[in-house]
Amino acid sequence: MDAKNYEVYTKMQAGTPYATYKKTSLGKVFVSALDPFSGNPVGIILEGEKGDEKEYVDVWSEGEDVFFKRTNKLQFDQGYIIPAERPNAPVAKPIEQFSDEELKELLSMKYFAFQKLLGEINSVAVAQRLLDLSREMEKSEKIVSVIEAKVSELQQKV
Repeated sequence: MDAKNYEVYTKMQAGTPYATYKKTSLGKVFVSALDPFSGNPVGIILEGEKGDEKEYVDVWSEGEDVFFKRTNKLQFDQGYIIPAERPNAPVAKPIEQFSDEELKELLSMKYFAFQKLLGEINSVAVAQRLLDLSREMEKSEKIVSVIEAKVSELQQKV
């Protein structure tokens, strides 16, 4: 793999494109771009509503950007596509990566919200950490017993 491809693949893995463009019209917009893997031109139809992933197109290198701007000059001139930045949607951290402080915050949630969250836990280790923390924090017997039941349920699955 040459250095140019390595940079492109690195940007793709990190999710940091060289440039991003989005459509501005309500309908579909056809654009041409270079395939970052093969280097061949490909047609892309941008569609979708505001904030939808299908209304964006990413280019991953300067060469792809130059190609994109030249081949889609008409769409740029007529205002059908514009440079854009993707809205940064917060990426939820999996509960397995929570610190003890974050787990203590979960234990302080209202009971039904906590119970819903507890139902989403699939790891014995996380459930056991919650159990230990709940005992350390001297939580009510109701909370401790619910966590104990979750721990035993997960241990039976293993």
